[in-house]
Amino acid sequence: MSEDITSERALEGASTFLGTAASLGSNSDALDDGARWAIVHLVEMAKALVDTVVNAQMENRME
Repeated sequence: MSEDITSERALEGASTFLGTAASLGSNSDALDDGARWAIVHLVEMAKALVDTVVNAQMENRME
């Protein structure tokens, strides 16, 4: 993880991405291909942030 980004900020970002994805997906009748694409990528970005935090914490515990 970048020295400039704290775990808390990364998790805040992940939460924002997930909140936006949930908002986009809340009206399934209005979903077009662009919205579906955005949801998938917002969730993937959130997962990448969470995975980075988890991996960094696991590495710190091993040291």
